Amino acid sequence: MSFIQENKLTINLNLKKEYKIVHFSDVHVIFANTNDDKETYEKALKQEEAWYRVRKDFANYFNETCNEEHMIPSTKCLDNLLDYSLSLNIDALVMTGDIIDYYSKSNLDYLTNALKRVDVPFILTCGNHEKAEIFDGITNNQSDFSIYKFDEFKLIGLDDSTKRINEKQLRLLKEEIKDNVPIILCMHIPVMTIHNEKEMSKYDSYFVINYKDCDEVTAEFLKLIEEEPLITNILCGHTHGKGESSFAKGKKQYCASSGLIGYLNNITVK
Repeated sequence: MSFIQENKLTINLNLKKEYKIVHFSDVHVIFANTNDDKETYEKALKQEEAWYRVRKDFANYFNETCNEEHMIPSTKCLDNLLDYSLSLNIDALVMTGDIIDYYSKSNLDYLTNALKRVDVPFILTCGNHEKAEIFDGITNNQSDFSIYKFDEFKLIGLDDSTKRINEKQLRLLKEEIKDNVPIILCMHIPVMTIHNEKEMSKYDSYFVINYKDCDEVTAEFLKLIEEEPLITNILCGHTHGKGESSFAKGKKQYCASSGLIGYLNNITVK
């Protein structure tokens, strides 16, 4: 069997042409660098070992495949995901957080070097295992609000790693809506609204932004994405189990399972 577990999706925005996007999440890269000090190196080994167990636990819980092909170092998981994604002649790559497991110079350097071979536009959002500012040297976007504009639609990345949206992000999103083109949001943590509460209840409260339990600005954000016709879809991760739900009528949210088991969404936007 192959390491890659590919989920093919179609997002219909009534565009003039088709666009190909790959989306993956939660690779939790840990680079055990022998050049690091002993404490840092041993921490990396310990964390990597723990994720061998945890990836199996998540896969079992969600009845997903995790076999010997997936029992490889997290660095190799990322390499495999990038190799496969770039072989598909895609128009953009979306990575929705926890691409590295924690900040260390070795982990960030590994990710930085890996992304140097990505020859297409990419959105990289922050996960709860990361800090948005560490990506400032990797992307040309703001750390908490990133954007890539195609001729007919936009990808907008939001840092929701603290389970909230801030005033600046909300303001910038409202400004982008003025361009009157469809928007696909890319975030780490998925949203639970009144419309998808049943589907999202399979995830523990830790894994969702719940409309019943959020601050005022985040509540305004949830209202906006439900009601604004131009905000069409959400790509997210964090759950370590795939899922599809409608956060509003006709609006789909796609949760990617873990990159540690080779999961990716191969998306046609048309």
